[in-house]
Amino acid sequence: MKKISITRKDLVPRIVEKILESEDNEIVLSIPRDSEIKKSLYNFELIRREAEVAGKTVSISSLDAEVIELANKAGIVAGSRSEENVESNLMSDIIPLKRAKEEKRETVKHHVPKPPRKTEENEEIEEALKLGKSFWEKAEKESETKKQFIKKIDEFPPQEEPVKKTRWHFGGKKIAVSVIALLLLILGVGWIFGAFWGKAEISLSFKKTPWQYSGKITASKTISQVDADKGYLPAEVFSQPKNVTRLFPASGVAQVSQKATAKILIYNAYSSSKQTFVATTRFAAPDGKIFRLDNAIVVPGAGIKDGKIIPSSIEASVTADKAGAEYNVGPFNKLSVPGFKGTPRYDGFYGVMSRQASGGFVGSKKVATEQDLSSGKEKTSQGLKDALQGVFLNDLSPGFNILGVASSTSITKLVANKSTDAEGNFSVFGEALFRAIGFRDEDVKSLVRTLMLKDYPDMDFAELKLDYQNIKPDFVSGQLTFSLVADGVLKPKFSADDLKAKIAGKPLGEARTTIIILSDLTNAKISLWPFWLSELPKDESKINIIWN
Repeated sequence: MKKISITRKDLVPRIVEKILESEDNEIVLSIPRDSEIKKSLYNFELIRREAEVAGKTVSISSLDAEVIELANKAGIVAGSRSEENVESNLMSDIIPLKRAKEEKRETVKHHVPKPPRKTEENEEIEEALKLGKSFWEKAEKESETKKQFIKKIDEFPPQEEPVKKTRWHFGGKKIAVSVIALLLLILGVGWIFGAFWGKAEISLSFKKTPWQYSGKITASKTISQVDADKGYLPAEVFSQPKNVTRLFPASGVAQVSQKATAKILIYNAYSSSKQTFVATTRFAAPDGKIFRLDNAIVVPGAGIKDGKIIPSSIEASVTADKAGAEYNVGPFNKLSVPGFKGTPRYDGFYGVMSRQASGGFVGSKKVATEQDLSSGKEKTSQGLKDALQGVFLNDLSPGFNILGVASSTSITKLVANKSTDAEGNFSVFGEALFRAIGFRDEDVKSLVRTLMLKDYPDMDFAELKLDYQNIKPDFVSGQLTFSLVADGVLKPKFSADDLKAKIAGKPLGEARTTIIILSDLTNAKISLWPFWLSELPKDESKINIIWN
């Protein structure tokens, strides 16, 4: 149990601070007569409440009956101080005549004046000094106490020999005046320094409340806004196609007879009417080599402008009439159509091979095995999936959430060309479509916050963790359903800016009172720099509030 002495001028914030700084859990407050706190019962109730929050037991000792009465009404155990000290002091004033004369003679002999008897006010000042309050800190806040304190100092005579008494007393007053003037100067400089460079840091801790939610959520492209009651979220459907051709080395060797292939443009410079060419239609190179159409094709009609024909064209695939490397020829500016020879169409329809024909071969060469083809298709398919997903995620707008199974890549085409090139490589052509259903993270948080505010309208999230389960996408309808589990920690709504506006420029005690009454506050600390400041800076930018 620890006894804490309270001065008359101590206000509730200072008393609470002394209680919180004490390491003991049982505290006795010694309160003098005419204490400032007895002006209101609420002061005692506030002391009791803050002590209970800190887990401490407080009782009050006082000679002031009114203090005891208010403490009891506030639920604090209170009683009168022991009268032993008072009786002892009274008894010490009764001295036998003989002993008094001896003490008087001894005093005259040694010229050592007896210090004045300690009063309750002296004890209060000494207690304040023991608690670490400097003279000028107390003087700055309590001008009346300052005057009394100086008076008490003057009442203490110096403990010197008689011959030095007069000189010491005169010199002591000069020193005291000089010290006071110096301290006043230091105090003035300190005030100016604090006014311009002073700053405050306030640390606040609030009570935290756990909160949980679990429910089914539907996100759809047909929903336009968040509906917390129904568990609806707006969704967006993403779609992106991609194709690729990849080369793979062939591992087999075989005797082959392979025809060259090429791409040509077939021109219609004859009329505005379209012309159909059947599969295997011949096109002759200038050296007489024949290439045949792989598939039937329709050449669109030519354009007519100012009576002049503007040729039209269409691309087509052709294959050499015979196998062998000798058909790896081209390019050619004009391939004729032997079937039109001797007619007006012969000059009006022709082909152009802009790149050399390739692939013609007869002999032993590398060929793709079934295993080669299967492996090539699998690698092409996986490469398409990885490429599509990577490109999509890089291009995805910030704030969108695509859950794991809410995306899909489907292979729409996969063709392997068994023919190998001069290096012995075969090719695989693949085509794929990527689809995904996503929603905005902020929409989910808005839904969860709306649900939380129904139960805790004056709270906000300090922490929030979201878990998505049972995810089921429907890419056809553009809808996504899932189970949402929200696990959060709530804190009271608090505005640091509002608090700064209330306490800027206020005395430390008033600022403490403003902070103590904050809702769900569990701990608070105010640090002022420089340390001698007695009020907070008027400039709000010099007040730093840290809270959680």
